[in-house]
Parts: sequence; C-alpha cells; structure tokens
Amino acid sequence: MSKSVVSQLEEQVVCAAICFDIVRDAVLTQLPTEAFESGIYAAIRDAIASVEADGSPMSQVVVAGKLLELGRVREGTALLGADLSEVIPEKEALEVVRSLRRAWSRRELRKEMGVLSKRLDNGEDPDGALEEIASLAEDATSANSGCVSAYEAVTSLLEEEVSRLETGAVNTTATGIVSLDAILTLSPQNFVVVGARPSVGKTAFALSMARGIAKQGLPVVFFSLEMSATELAARLLASESGILASLRTQRSLTDEDVASMEAALREIESWNFSIIDDPSVTARDVVRIAQPLLNGATRGLVVVDYIQLLSPSSSRRYDSRQHEVSEASRLLKLAAKKLQVPLLGISQINRSVEGRSNKRPTMSDLRDSGSLEQDSDAVLLLYRDALYSPDDAVDADVMEVELAKNRHGGQGTIALRWSADTTNVGDFPRSPAAKGSTGVVQPLFTQSKSERIL
Repeated sequence: MSKSVVSQLEEQVVCAAICFDIVRDAVLTQLPTEAFESGIYAAIRDAIASVEADGSPMSQVVVAGKLLELGRVREGTALLGADLSEVIPEKEALEVVRSLRRAWSRRELRKEMGVLSKRLDNGEDPDGALEEIASLAEDATSANSGCVSAYEAVTSLLEEEVSRLETGAVNTTATGIVSLDAILTLSPQNFVVVGARPSVGKTAFALSMARGIAKQGLPVVFFSLEMSATELAARLLASESGILASLRTQRSLTDEDVASMEAALREIESWNFSIIDDPSVTARDVVRIAQPLLNGATRGLVVVDYIQLLSPSSSRRYDSRQHEVSEASRLLKLAAKKLQVPLLGISQINRSVEGRSNKRPTMSDLRDSGSLEQDSDAVLLLYRDALYSPDDAVDADVMEVELAKNRHGGQGTIALRWSADTTNVGDFPRSPAAKGSTGVVQPLFTQSKSERIL
C-alpha cells in the first residue's frame, strides 16, 4: 500500500465512523491511534473517541468542534471540508478497518524485527530472539483474524446448535463430580482458574477432575510443573485403587490389594491421559505440545499445574513478576481458544490470606496477577477448614469449592469430600441412597457469598 492509498482509506473509515455506530465501534476497538499513518486522521479518530466518551451526539460538526477545542485547527478544518454525503457503506467500511489493521500489524512486525536484528548483532542470545520473533508473528496473526460481523457469528452459532440437536452431539465436558457439574459447565475454549493456598489440595482437585474426564474416553493433557510424572502417577494409582502409596511401601500387599492395583492399572491403561513434567515449559509451549495429543478433540481437558511456575515465553525483560504472570494468563486464554478444549490453570494464593480471621480466599488473592481474574471464564477457590483448625474442625473431610466467577452462569459454593488418604476429591455419598437417586449429596449452592450455607 502506498501512503496516499493508506491516507484515503483512513479518511474513509473516520468519516464512516462518524456516520455509523458499528463502524465507530470497530475503529475505536481495533484501530488505536498509532495504527493511523496520517496524523490528521489519527487526531480525528481520537476526537471521535472523546465525543463518544462525553456522550455527546456524534456529527461532523461536533467532532470538528472537539478538534478546534483541542487546538487542532488543521485537522478540524480538514474534517469540515470532507463530504460525508459520499461516505462508503457500513460493510465496505468494516472491510477497510480490517485492511488497515492488517497493514498496521505488518508495520509493527517489521519494526520489532528490525529491533531484534540489532539486538542479535549486539550478541544477544539467538534462541531468545527467535522465540520473540515467533511471539510477534503470532500476535500479528491474531490481530488479523477473529474479526467477524455479528451476523456471521450468530449464523455460525445457529448452524452449530442445529447440527448438535440433529446429531445429539454434546460439546461440553463433564467432570464426573456431580455436585461440581451441577454448577460449572466446561465448554470448548473455557479458561478456568483454580486457586488455593498450599496443601489445600489444588493438584488433587485438578487430578480428580482429570480422572473423571479420562474415564469418559476423552483426552487429558496434564502439565505438571511442580510434581514429577512419577509422583503424579502415584496419586493416580492411589486414587484409582484406594491403596495408599505409604501402605504399598510399609507392608506386604494382600491378594485383594494386588487385585485392586491390577484393576486400577487396566483402567488407567485405557485412558488417553498424557503427563508433561518438563519444568521449562512456557505458556506458548502449551499449544505446541497439547495440540497433537488432543488430536482435534473439542471435549477433554488441559491442566497447567501451576501457572506461576511457567517459564517466561520470551527473552524480553518484564518490569515485574506481575507482568510476567499477566502475560502467561493472556497466553493461556489464547491457548484455550486455539486448542478448542477447556483449559484448567492452577494458581497459588497470596499468603496475606493467612493474616485474616476468615482464611477463605477471594479472587483478589490470586497471586501475582489481577489478569487471572480478568482473563478467566470461571474461577474456583478451594478451602479446607481442617487445614487451619485440625482439632476443632467438625468436617475434616470437607473441601469447600467456591465458584467465585462464572462468565456463563451463577456463582456459589459446594461441599466436596476430601480424602486425605488417597488425595481424592469427589461427591459425598448418600446414606442411605434413595431409590432412583444419583447416589450423591446434592450440591450446596447459593447465588451469593453472604448466603453460603456450609
């Protein structure tokens, strides 16, 4: 694109933005000020944003007046001289917005690659620079995609829903924990964060969800950055067989024990369950590693245990630990979208919660980042009273699971059964089971935290 052509396109979109709400929304959300090559049209874009923020009626005269008010006489005069009677149609204007965004993305990519080239000439680590180039290319690709009209999005949704109803297909993933499934729907592309203090049972909770999903014949990819594959396997075996690892090493096994372990081994062998225990995994690696293992499935689960242990995705220097975790959070959300399956990210909770009388965590306690709260589709916060009051706890086997955020439904708290012996989390059994019942306690669910009934 020559500069004159770009200027013409920029003039067309700012004029269309004054006339059409849908074009204005596209310009303000997809074309930041720096995306404009012409300073005149960049200033007009900012004036449109200012008028929009003021809540003033949108018109050529009002926007020109805003420019004059800001001392931008040249830009205001240029706008007043524009003929809006020949403004391009909405659909064409939206195409121009996409073209300008692509052009801006390419300019930014070339600029950043030039900077990286100079850094390589100065002796910087080439591996880190290559990672950063890949990151920039991916960001540019993301900028050029994902822009569809509301009509296209709704049409696609309806086609999927009709197809699902006709075939009876299910596109959500159940965990097998009935109380949890009653309040949380795991849909493709969902990014779910699980937070708790150490020793509450974050890994056990995630592993119990993963086991329930694997038992349905669905793929599970478990990134274990804290525990080795052997340690995770020991937990799986204990949960599935009911025989503790400590008992396996401290006493001889009975015939019944051996039979239970053999049955557990046969069950685990049938699963599509992959464990990655490489501690150097980055957030960008998650897609690269998980994609072939999922093999195109839209139901299943990817687990990252835990987010704060992910290695930086590039050699760039972050201003703070918070920025580093925020970048990981953003990339995991993108990973969920690309992989098309739910992604469960485990997070540590700030130790400041220990200084409160009520030690139940809140979303603001998620360690090192407010982005986890913003990027996630759902946030589950775990708490066990027995951890803090082992002598006074009435329900030593209770794990509270608070659905603190749910983009697609309500919020509330349920009680799950925590088994310290096998580090397993599941439903409480009914006693006695009613005829025709599910055999589990109904979830204790409320719409507000103040009404919690645990």
